[in-house]
Amino acid sequence: MTLEIFPRAVADSIVTGAWTLLPDTARHWTESQPSEPLARLSLIIGLLLNWNYAEAYEHHNALISELAGSAENTKRVIQTVELFVGKYPTEAGPRLFYGLMLAQMGELESALREYKEGAKLAPEDPYPHYYQGQAYQASDRLDLAIREYREAVRLAPHEPHMRLNLGSAYQHQGNLESAIPQFREAVKLNPSDPVAHYNLGVALVDQGRLEMAIGAYKESARLNPKDPMVHYQLGVAQEKRGRLGEAIAEYQAATELAPSFALGYRSLGWVYYNQNKAGLAAEAFGKAVQYNEKDSHSLHGLGLTKLALGAKEDAIRYLQQAYRLEDREDKRHLIHGTLVRLRALPY
Repeated sequence: MTLEIFPRAVADSIVTGAWTLLPDTARHWTESQPSEPLARLSLIIGLLLNWNYAEAYEHHNALISELAGSAENTKRVIQTVELFVGKYPTEAGPRLFYGLMLAQMGELESALREYKEGAKLAPEDPYPHYYQGQAYQASDRLDLAIREYREAVRLAPHEPHMRLNLGSAYQHQGNLESAIPQFREAVKLNPSDPVAHYNLGVALVDQGRLEMAIGAYKESARLNPKDPMVHYQLGVAQEKRGRLGEAIAEYQAATELAPSFALGYRSLGWVYYNQNKAGLAAEAFGKAVQYNEKDSHSLHGLGLTKLALGAKEDAIRYLQQAYRLEDREDKRHLIHGTLVRLRALPY
């Protein structure tokens, strides 16, 4: 086992914490040694530390696939990084690198240990606190996640990604009064980030401030018009405001961008059903069930729509499926009542 496996440029980037250099140096390594998992791992970590999540996830899936096929390779990678960390006991960079590697492998508690050591070695570095926050949030320890995110934001107040995660943790805790200012600050710091506008929109909807949420969603959609979820959520907000034409347009945009988006078809179906457009509703609910055959809400809608169209046998079949799959007691009661009226269930 030797440490020379790390090219000098990659090792220097890690040891000195020169994270902006790591993606390029690791990419060169990956290109020259495409079968070396440590090269891909270094690239993933470099991408994560520079907020390039989309490409990082692509390489992550490939890395997990490679390591899953070779226990020996996994062992070698871990041992090599452990030796690398041991060679630089007073440097925080290798600890952070090791922690991120462990997190990629699903070892969150071990990753936390390394992040904490990194924070001790570099108390003014926001990254160890930020990634501690991620690990705590992934394990639903929101109080601890918020503590670490707050420290990361204190150390890097102009970094919008840290604001977004702090806001997200507050939101999951149900603390919208604290979440929304973080999302607003993230938007202010990076107004061209569609995710920041989207997260702000979600929080504003949760708070009942629909007009502001619609504005945030529209800006997110303008910045990233090909995101189906933004169009879907914009449709939900417009529907809540009673603007059914706008809601339909957004649901249609979502399903055009993601043709298997069952939730979009389901919402479209209910709007059409409530407008007494049974034919369009049946088409939308049919697609929703096609792409998610166990969605009781879509099956319920399809059953009611078939009933409106005079197809009683089909209606009973779909309503019975919905009744079997529905978990919520109030909805089960509603479906049960319809089936009783159709004499498909005893009173």
